[in-house]
Amino acid sequence: MDGQREVFVFEGDEGSITIISRLHGYHLLPANHLEFPCVACNYVRLIFIYINAVLSGLALSIIAFGALSRFDVDAQHLFYFNRVVACVWIGRPLLFMRGMTAILVLSTSLVELDQVHGVATLIGNRRSILEIALFAGESTWVVYVLNDLFLPFTTYLSSLSGPLSSASTFIIVGAIEISKPFQIETTISRTCTFKTLQSGVVCTSGTVSVGSFTRVCILVAAQLSCVFISHAISRVINRYLKYPHRPPEATQHIAIPAAADAYFRTVRGTTYNLDNVACVMSGIIPAFGYVLDVKLWILLETPTSKSASGVVNRGAIETKPAFVGIIATPSPKRIQRVWSALGFVYICLSITSSYAFLRLTEATMTNDFWWASFDLNNTQAFLCNWFNTQLSINSDSVSLYLNDLGRALLVLTQNTTDSNVRVAPAYVYLIQDEINSLPNVISALRNMNGCDVPWIFTAYCFVDFGKTWELASSRARQARCHQRYASNGAVYLEPIFRNNHQLSICWGKAWEIAILAALRESNDGIAWLNKTLSAQLSIGDETMFWQDHGIISYTTQWLNFKLLGLIENLDIINALGSSYPLTLKKTNGTLQLSKQTSYKMHWGLAGDLTAISSNESTLNNLSLVRQASNFAFQNVSIEDQHVANLTLQTPLSVGMTLLRAKLGPFGSIDMYRVPMPMSLLELYQNLKKTLAVLLATSLDAQLEFWSLYKSVIVSSKPTEWDGVSFWGGDPMCPEQASPQIQGQVFFSSQGSCAVNIFESIVLEAEASFYALIATGIAFNLTGITSIEATCNCARNLLKSMKSYIEHHITSQDEMKAIYATAQHIRAFDVHVQLFQYISRDNLHISLSTPGLFDDMDFEFFAWVMLFEWVRGLREVVTFQGDIGSLTLLSTRYSMMMTPAEGMEVPLNLTLYVHHLVQYFTIVLLYVAIIVLLYCIHSRGYIQGLNLFSFNRVAGLVWLGRPLVFVRGVTAIILLSTASLELRRPHAGLVAFLDAPPVDAIKTIFSAGEATWLAYILNDVFSLITQEYTTSYSFMSSLLLWVAAAVLSFLSPVNHSVDIGRVCTVEAVDSQCVCRSGIVRIGNSERFVSLILYAIASCLLSYAFERIRFRRIKPHDESPSLFLYAAARYQFRHDGWEYMGVYFMDRASAVLNGILSLTFKGHHYVFDIKTWRLYIYPVEAPYTGQPNHLCHALPLPG
Repeated sequence: MDGQREVFVFEGDEGSITIISRLHGYHLLPANHLEFPCVACNYVRLIFIYINAVLSGLALSIIAFGALSRFDVDAQHLFYFNRVVACVWIGRPLLFMRGMTAILVLSTSLVELDQVHGVATLIGNRRSILEIALFAGESTWVVYVLNDLFLPFTTYLSSLSGPLSSASTFIIVGAIEISKPFQIETTISRTCTFKTLQSGVVCTSGTVSVGSFTRVCILVAAQLSCVFISHAISRVINRYLKYPHRPPEATQHIAIPAAADAYFRTVRGTTYNLDNVACVMSGIIPAFGYVLDVKLWILLETPTSKSASGVVNRGAIETKPAFVGIIATPSPKRIQRVWSALGFVYICLSITSSYAFLRLTEATMTNDFWWASFDLNNTQAFLCNWFNTQLSINSDSVSLYLNDLGRALLVLTQNTTDSNVRVAPAYVYLIQDEINSLPNVISALRNMNGCDVPWIFTAYCFVDFGKTWELASSRARQARCHQRYASNGAVYLEPIFRNNHQLSICWGKAWEIAILAALRESNDGIAWLNKTLSAQLSIGDETMFWQDHGIISYTTQWLNFKLLGLIENLDIINALGSSYPLTLKKTNGTLQLSKQTSYKMHWGLAGDLTAISSNESTLNNLSLVRQASNFAFQNVSIEDQHVANLTLQTPLSVGMTLLRAKLGPFGSIDMYRVPMPMSLLELYQNLKKTLAVLLATSLDAQLEFWSLYKSVIVSSKPTEWDGVSFWGGDPMCPEQASPQIQGQVFFSSQGSCAVNIFESIVLEAEASFYALIATGIAFNLTGITSIEATCNCARNLLKSMKSYIEHHITSQDEMKAIYATAQHIRAFDVHVQLFQYISRDNLHISLSTPGLFDDMDFEFFAWVMLFEWVRGLREVVTFQGDIGSLTLLSTRYSMMMTPAEGMEVPLNLTLYVHHLVQYFTIVLLYVAIIVLLYCIHSRGYIQGLNLFSFNRVAGLVWLGRPLVFVRGVTAIILLSTASLELRRPHAGLVAFLDAPPVDAIKTIFSAGEATWLAYILNDVFSLITQEYTTSYSFMSSLLLWVAAAVLSFLSPVNHSVDIGRVCTVEAVDSQCVCRSGIVRIGNSERFVSLILYAIASCLLSYAFERIRFRRIKPHDESPSLFLYAAARYQFRHDGWEYMGVYFMDRASAVLNGILSLTFKGHHYVFDIKTWRLYIYPVEAPYTGQPNHLCHALPLPG
């Protein structure tokens, strides 16, 4: 019923049989943490931190201002802190997000995983009353936002309806959560689709609803209802109040935001007075006789009274005198309209440029690498395969380039999509000696579970670094320890004593008997134990301690009773310096005791301790220390113990007897991985580069190679094995029951003894190309008698490949150099043997171990096998016993194929940024449309020069500095990011990442968009630059544009690649994690440089203007507080003031955030900066008033 067995019915002509299958174990599928989305939550958390930081900072500021004014403030204003401060200083979008987050939490079930008596269940819990109150209160931010949106129409009633709507929302939301909290819902329903008959099916078997969208809608609807109903109730209640709220008789001061105007009590009159605290809450900072309006970003003088401390005590703001007596100078009608037309053309070009930039960079903003053309199906898999290849053939840290043709990869399919990552199975074993550096081992020992320490596979020789107490099971092995292994830290127990004190948790009794008891027999042993167990050195000092005792490495032994685990990543770094990992390999260390065959060689400390603690063992209660009186191997050998517990079968088979005679007694045979010669790696790199460059640059070479691009499986043997029968090829397995005509499979880290499995050689086109060159092009193919006679396809492949090499490799010097290197490796650097039990008469079995290069006719296949070792498809292990040794080549492992994990490619940040840029462009487009409509309505009577400040003014007013900053930084990121495109040139046989030339159009557009950053700097520092802002701002943006474009053309950003393993060993001889490569697709130094360019362009332009015009007549006080700082300094004001009244054409007013309508004798003016609606009567035109002012909007001071 639980899917661990199957039932089959076999039906024949005579009847049927129903049988049940064997038990199948569960297939353990690790949970993928990438399927748990959390990136958006991290961004929301950062927004929450920002909101809380701003509110906390303002609260402290308010306390400080209150203290400076001796708390002469209106305390009632503080009750509206959130309503006023949040909307003025933070903004509605972030507040809405905060409130909606609380609603989402309340619409999500509170689920916990619980375990009772080994049974795991998901339990839905209820929130506490305190938690409900907290989230219900946070959800009222949505109500605050809604109330603030409606303030232009509900101002005088907001102080009634606002608190009422918030209170009712709090009660209703809390009541819903208390009465009926949402509980997790599950549905089981299998829906399957076939991908292909071979690849199986894809099924969706159910849904788990941890949250409810319906509940979200209910809570939002409740908040909307509370807002509208509260306003209706407030209207009714207001009628019956003793002092009802009434609309103000006069429009309040235009610097006051809508929230402050609605909720603050003020003194009515010609002067609008607010205390310091209320000013700060309203976005107006008073100090030293000035006020800084952060909404308008202007600094104004104001009448003040000073306290004894000299700090402003009252932040009073007065309206300006009504008349100043300035007379407008009319502009010629035709010139005015020409400038208007040109200004609107500029706006159209700006919008077009913005849209073009959006489309040009659309491909770039598809991943958080900012890597254009990064294809999840192809580029990711290629990148992982490229790194896996380079890590296999480079032992040292190197810096490379992805567009190096010499490192192009041959594809495995003619399909345009290849998402498989190829992983060499033996790679994890080949790098063990490298990753087990002394600091890594020390750190891992300190963090390891003590129960796992004895499973570190090594044969211990000594207890201490001083070699006082010995541990070898035989005299011969103890002598071998002194001669060969003295510098290997893995043969000492002292590292465990010094760095892991938890071993006794699982192995206490056996550990005491095997080691500790013998040490406690002497005063020296007790003193050593006390000193060693109390050692607490840093990792660096501990490493030096080991080295001072002659320890230079920590080399564990080869094994096949467990699979070693490796998690290996590469990091992609973008222009912001953010690093994102991609998985190259991912395996977990796993015991496979049922498959092991290596125990008979020796079984390690875990086997010894198990035997010592077992009552049925001959080693029970005996010591492993040679100096102990109860030394375990005084009268028996370790081989006898192997026989006793059936690790070794007796009588020994013929094969095992032959191997014992060759190596020595079982149980004391060491197995070490043989490091790969550097010369072999360099030879393989040169051969691979030769083929890659040839195929990447020649269409003919690709087309001809396609016909050879195949694999042929052959069984080949040295001439020494001609005419013999084969009885087995694994030294850890006995001979087979019957002879075979072909060589049998070699040993493997996968374990198990194979029966009647041939040791085959896979002739791939790539490997054949390398092996033929290494063997020598003059190699006589007709002399390959070792290929089975029936396999003409292999011989034909080699003949065709030889012809291919002769035709396309024309450099004889290069060929001779490679051949000379290969022959040197053959003669001096590689001493590897093959292993077979053979018989020439099928009666007498012998052990045959010919050298890999002993037979000239077998040399070609020897090179094929060696190159498979380089690729991580084979291993070389040396078996060292008390009598002799063998250095053997393993069987060939199949390359593992895993699909690239597309979920590792981050898509969040750029997705949000792309939508923000889209929103940015759309808003500016709509502003431009409104400007056009006002231009038409005004019949061209506008200040056309103002339209050339469209981006500077409209961008900052309508979108705000944060969005403008995002827009500018986006362009700078693009200018700081290299371009790489995956290419499969010619016939598509090889693939590589190509760096295309700089895209001139994209670069110019991006450099132009970078000037948004200059706009922000101009705006921010306008408080300092004042009247110089008008003249230097254009120069600074132009300078930045030119500098960014020129830098990008003259010194384009290039990617860089670093290859080198930086590993952390989590468990020695079991699991490690490596960061093995870095791809810098973005240049953070260029990013910072362009930011500095923006700052420098502003500073240089400002300095130039200061030198050029040492004295510029300061701007008079702003003609109107309706004007944002950018409009004040960028707009042309001459000709637009008449009889003390400042006029602004309605198109320019739109840029400044003012929407206006004249209706029934009144001007209706809505200012988005303060979110207020102003209504004032239309005055009759003055005598001689210019015509262009008749179409303009008069603005109060």
